[in-house]
Amino acid sequence: MTLTMKSPLVVTLLGLALVAALPLRGAAETLELSLGDALRKARERNPALQRQLLDQVRREAEVVEARGALLPSLQGEAYEIRHSINFEALAGGSFPLPAPVIGPFSVRSIGLQAQMPLLDLSLWRRWRGSKAMLESGQAESEKVREEISALVVGQYLLALRSEAQVRAVQARIDLAKALEDLAVHQEQSGVGTGLDTLRAKVRTQTEQQALIRARSARQEALSGLVRLLDLPPESNVQIKELATQEAAPTSTLGDDLSAARSARADFRILDAQGRAADARVQGVQALHLPSLQAFASVENMGLVHNSLAPNAKLERVYEVGVQLKVPIFSGGRTQAQVNQAQAARSQVDATRRELEARVGFELRTSKEHFEAARSEVALAEEGLRLAQAELEQARHRFEAGVSNNIELVSAQEELAKAEEGHLDARYRLDQAQADLAHAKGELEQRYAR
Repeated sequence: MTLTMKSPLVVTLLGLALVAALPLRGAAETLELSLGDALRKARERNPALQRQLLDQVRREAEVVEARGALLPSLQGEAYEIRHSINFEALAGGSFPLPAPVIGPFSVRSIGLQAQMPLLDLSLWRRWRGSKAMLESGQAESEKVREEISALVVGQYLLALRSEAQVRAVQARIDLAKALEDLAVHQEQSGVGTGLDTLRAKVRTQTEQQALIRARSARQEALSGLVRLLDLPPESNVQIKELATQEAAPTSTLGDDLSAARSARADFRILDAQGRAADARVQGVQALHLPSLQAFASVENMGLVHNSLAPNAKLERVYEVGVQLKVPIFSGGRTQAQVNQAQAARSQVDATRRELEARVGFELRTSKEHFEAARSEVALAEEGLRLAQAELEQARHRFEAGVSNNIELVSAQEELAKAEEGHLDARYRLDQAQADLAHAKGELEQRYAR
């Protein structure tokens, strides 16, 4: 039988082929991320960082504006005015003129005007202050990036802990099923009882419930990571284990505080704000000083009897001069601005002292938490080893028929507790290490690799 294009079978086969060739809608691609990958994506996509970059553009424009006040300005001007004048009213007396009103007549002008500050310390220091504020904005961008990085690291560690929890519970389920099969075999052999089998099945069900909770916690942690990275909500993320290992902090608190002063963006922000405040104080104080400005203009100007006349004649005129301004009395406004600028400088100093105290507290507590978590991990590893040994002995006793599985179920519960304690201790150790790196300003340096 020959199939033609009009055959229903051919049309059906072509339709199925086209459907199979189309990509599945809603099928999310799995994205594998290391911690370094997550930090790089956060820097590229996080909305808070994007807003900070836009604010930095505004600060750069302010620097250009302040610098422009120090440079010459040139503008073109063209006008034509038609008016009339009462000469007697302006002169304050009568004159032998045919009429007191002169005009109407038109004046036309086309020219250029230029100005340039020769000596104005207030403008100069304002420009310096704007440059310092630009540096402050750059440091603020780094601070926001550090804060986002700290959130990403914390969420990533939480996701790793959830992944480890799922694996641990799955391993306990496999063990519980094996012990359940052993209990059934013991009952069938006449060594065990139905109660032993029932206890083993209850334990298996308990671990399966724990697996459901662990998977839910893992999905919640991964969803939080997706949100921090500003990924599409349907993204499937798989994370990798950390390649870094904890190292004992050997530096003193004073060394760490010195490192934080040079590495943390908080301190660079205050340094730049201090320079900007000093420049503002000096700039406002310079308002008491004289300022010198040069100006010049050149115009083609002439009298036009008729504004539509094509033969209007314009003569070139010019003006060149220097202007000196000496402030004498400002009604207290300048001194008020000086007081405001000095108060802002004092606020920067107070904020720095507060930051010194806070960073010192963060360093001290994070080092204490690190040492405590490291000791806890050592104890948790020993407890896990003992719980595994206890379970192994209880299993041998049950297999030998010298005890029921009460000891076995109890040993399983102790193993679950020991594994939970070990996972919690490892998570606290990793988080304490991240907190210490963040307090020292070394978070990205340590993890963004």
